[in-house]
Amino acid sequence: MFAFLCGKVVDKQPGSVVIDCNGVGYAVEVPNGTFSALPAEGDTFKLFIHFAMSESDGIRLFGFASPEEKKMFQLLISISRIGPKIGLAILSALSVKNIIQSVSDENDDLLATVPGLGKKSAKRLIMELKDKVDKFNVVPEISPVAKLNSDLFKEAEEALITLGYKSFAIQKAFAEMKNDVFSNTEDIVKKTIKILYKNRS
Repeated sequence: MFAFLCGKVVDKQPGSVVIDCNGVGYAVEVPNGTFSALPAEGDTFKLFIHFAMSESDGIRLFGFASPEEKKMFQLLISISRIGPKIGLAILSALSVKNIIQSVSDENDDLLATVPGLGKKSAKRLIMELKDKVDKFNVVPEISPVAKLNSDLFKEAEEALITLGYKSFAIQKAFAEMKNDVFSNTEDIVKKTIKILYKNRS
């Protein structure tokens, strides 16, 4: 029914804002990120709207500063037992990028810090969103540790090939070390040679 509302900010309180659109005031519920983006009262702002209606709550409007926030909210409330209240709480505690990162990393500990969510619901959320976050044009960041590890493995592979080892054998050995974290290339080379020697015998 509503794609967005564009009008003057008449009143704003944490969690809600009233937007005046051509003389009609719309009360809209918003997450913390959107609330922080609101301008001063009297200034114009555009909110992307999710319209909801139920027997218990009547008509409710949920507003977001970006289409991505709105899309994430709609995705969150599509999950069983995740209603608008929890959906707003998640978007108030975490950005869209943080949510995608948490789902990609299966970081239920971070999601469980959201008030009202809990560990069990966080695990279910990750399971149900795992194959859906690719709808967003947000690329999860690679952690500094993971990036360092990746760069070191590339350097180690080049060194091992120079020593005469075959790439497929190196990659097979690397697979056994996928959960290890290294601080230098030399340690990777040494451990890889040990694995290659063990696999050969």
